[in-house]
Amino acid sequence: RGSKAAELFLKAKRFDLLANFYLERNIFDKAAHYYTCAGMHEKAAEIYDQLLKQFPQLKEIPGEIPRRPLEEIKITRLAASAHSRSENYKYAASLYQRIGEFKNEAKNRKFAGDTTV
Repeated sequence: RGSKAAELFLKAKRFDLLANFYLERNIFDKAAHYYTCAGMHEKAAEIYDQLLKQFPQLKEIPGEIPRRPLEEIKITRLAASAHSRSENYKYAASLYQRIGEFKNEAKNRKFAGDTTV
């Protein structure tokens, strides 16, 4: 049990079980990471979305990228990637836009069928 179980799951490359292990212990960032490693991108995206709710909403000023904490940028980037891998391209594009990654935003808008790109 405990850390020994996590060590064995990692050694066996059972990322799905390792993700569940961390989720049960409310260690959401590690759970999302290992869901990604397991190819369970929808589950990872769901957890990253929950993590993003912890950050206060910043007032958006059109044409300007708000200064966000580095941890929020990191989680937003991971959430956007997970949504993109889950083929939720439109939402991934909006997340990339939020952190100023316009090249990734454009790619996801294109995949979503947005012809204004």
